[in-house]
Amino acid sequence: MEQFPIDIGAKVNDLPFTSGGVLTALDLTTTSASVSLTTGAYVVYNAGSVLVGARIGGTASIPASGSSVVGGFVIPAGAVAGFTIDSDGEALHALTASSTATLYLVRVTR
Repeated sequence: MEQFPIDIGAKVNDLPFTSGGVLTALDLTTTSASVSLTTGAYVVYNAGSVLVGARIGGTASIPASGSSVVGGFVIPAGAVAGFTIDSDGEALHALTASSTATLYLVRVTR
């Protein structure tokens, strides 16, 4: 399968929601949780009041000062982020910095 176009990642937050979109919820704690997704561009909303660390394809973590997580990104409380899934079945892994939160993921392209 051909990789999903990387340049769409820069535009994902500007894409319209469509009738072909899919809404998925992921409840989070301080332990990494995951959900398998289909290929496409996604908008994710952090409905919690705490920072969320996310990673595509591997266990999520929030790095300590001076360390890093390859493929990781953060979603601040109440914020929206965009990302792409290149192959059906890839998983988004995420966890909270503390407490709990729910992520709402919307596939905006197929």
